[in-house]
Amino acid sequence: MHPLMAIKVVLESGATSASATTIDAGHALFTAKCGRCHGLKDPAKYTAGGWDVILQKMAKKARLNDEQKQQVTAYLHANAKK
Repeated sequence: MHPLMAIKVVLESGATSASATTIDAGHALFTAKCGRCHGLKDPAKYTAGGWDVILQKMAKKARLNDEQKQQVTAYLHANAKK
């Protein structure tokens, strides 16, 4: 398979290549920021797409900056329902 075709397959599959550091930072933010106002949901309860919809609404309320939103997204995508 051509290397560019492999990249296309990975992107279309929704796979992420977030580092463990980014995912760990996302977990810490999810616990601290999201758990401040309500109980935390199990990340495996929703698909990555489902979390994207939720984060679109909640990131502003949680006062996440762009980097923090990316980190929380990486954590949730890594642990989302497949």
